[in-house]
Amino acid sequence: MSGSNVATAEDVRQATFDARCQASSGYLRALYDAEWERQIPLLHDNADALERVKAQNAAYEKRLAQSIGDHAPER
Repeated sequence: MSGSNVATAEDVRQATFDARCQASSGYLRALYDAEWERQIPLLHDNADALERVKAQNAAYEKRLAQSIGDHAPER
């Protein structure tokens, strides 16, 4: 962008051209696939920790819902 926080017509034109080029060339798909392949081992390597966090979040959400119910005004 040309020195301000407002995109000029030229900025928009260039960004649009770039986005179309990335999509039509297959670059975006290749980037997505590469990122997916990079993250799969991370998910496998950290499955136990992710399951623990998932359980902790579920317990927290249950306590939160109970607290909201306990303190909500009566209808």
